Amino acid sequence: MRRLRHRTTRHTRRTAGVGATLAALALMTAGCSSGSDTAGSPGTTSSTTTQSPSATPSTTTSAAPSPTEQVGPQVPSPSATVAPGDPAAGERGLQALLPEGAMKKVGFSYTNQPTAGVWAWYDACGGRLPSNAQIVGGAHARWTDSVSTIDQVVAYYPNDGAGEAVSQAEALTKCANWSFADGTKVTGVKPHKLDKVGGLSGQFSWCESIKAVTRCTAVVSAGNTVTRLWVLASPATEAEQTINTFATLASARILSQPS
Repeated sequence: MRRLRHRTTRHTRRTAGVGATLAALALMTAGCSSGSDTAGSPGTTSSTTTQSPSATPSTTTSAAPSPTEQVGPQVPSPSATVAPGDPAAGERGLQALLPEGAMKKVGFSYTNQPTAGVWAWYDACGGRLPSNAQIVGGAHARWTDSVSTIDQVVAYYPNDGAGEAVSQAEALTKCANWSFADGTKVTGVKPHKLDKVGGLSGQFSWCESIKAVTRCTAVVSAGNTVTRLWVLASPATEAEQTINTFATLASARILSQPS
């Protein structure tokens, strides 16, 4: 009973804190286009993997970071073999990540620093998106607090193709159970309803169980940008409520970017 009361109190505090953070974000996003936000700013918290501006952007994607060895606050690091992609898209991707200042206010810290590059962001049901080859750049980061882990990938597509990528992900996520390449089983795949955000071209979410911990994933798009978030947490209600909150936050980030 004491443990349950402690968990409920902790979640109530986080909900209140995140609500304040969302309000603060409305003010912060006004400076996003000028790069004034501290989250992902070049030379501060971000680590960029770039190539020369004259080089042809790479469209080879690396595997998305996945929690297959240990589930909880300590999860595997993403692959180091990240395709560099287009430098300009990488810089925009860093600016579209969840803002460091806002995350710190609600108790999250980096486990993987913001890194520019090309990331294959979909891994559910053992599928791969045909649109992966179109990704020209983006960024990745991962955060954790005492009870959950949040992982984010931003991906940029040419010709406003991001909405189609979200549709492809939704069409592939039809299985009930699947396994990672290392044999880790994923069970109970089911759609999850996100809070509606106006202005998005695509929005989709699902939850699943990995080693008795719930992972909820949200994918949202606007223009040529996709943001994919997943949350690992327990119990399931914690993962569901956390993904709803931070998907709204991530949506605000991509909607505030210049087209």
